[in-house]
Formats: sequence, structure tokens, C-alpha cells
Amino acid sequence: MDSKKSWKRVVRYSLLPGRRYSKPVKDDLKAEYLGEHGTVAIDSNALVLIVAKDYLDKTNDQTWWNSYKNKLKNVLDFYQSKFESGLVKQEKYGDWQDSVKREG
Repeated sequence: MDSKKSWKRVVRYSLLPGRRYSKPVKDDLKAEYLGEHGTVAIDSNALVLIVAKDYLDKTNDQTWWNSYKNKLKNVLDFYQSKFESGLVKQEKYGDWQDSVKREG
């Protein structure tokens, strides 16, 4: 999840001289299903779901939940087609370590 396309953040803050750190995120976060290399982004969206559940369990903040539950459900729905034997199957080169050949 990010407030802008991940490839733009990578280019702006990693590749341009004098831009060592990203500015704080001020805009609303949106799910991003493809990473900066066009591969399916498995890890980061799953972490958002885990943290959201932990937050709700600890605070019971129903106002927050009602504001974000549809967006979080959309993120969860993204994973439905990726389950295999109870785990999320990851394609070769399918995460931030996309230079490593993965077998799933």
C-alpha cells in the first residue's frame, strides 16, 4: 500500500541524486497490487491486513473499522485466488527479492 505508485517513489527517492529519504506519506493509502517491477505485490498488502486486525483487536475502534473495512476486504479478496493448501502461493520473482528465482 502506498499513496503513490511505488515505481515513482523508487525513482524519486532512490535513483535521483540528493533525494536520500522519502517524504512522509500525507495522502490516503491505496492498495497496490503490482510492485515497481510489475510483479504481483504479495508481502506488503498482507502486512496491512495483519496490522489492521491487530489494531482492531486491541482497540475495538469500530469507527475506524467502519471507515476502512471495505478497502481492507478488497485487499483480502485479492489473495483469494492465490491460496494453495492454506498458504498464499507466490510466483517466481514475486516479491521484493525479485532477483531471486522462487519456486513458490
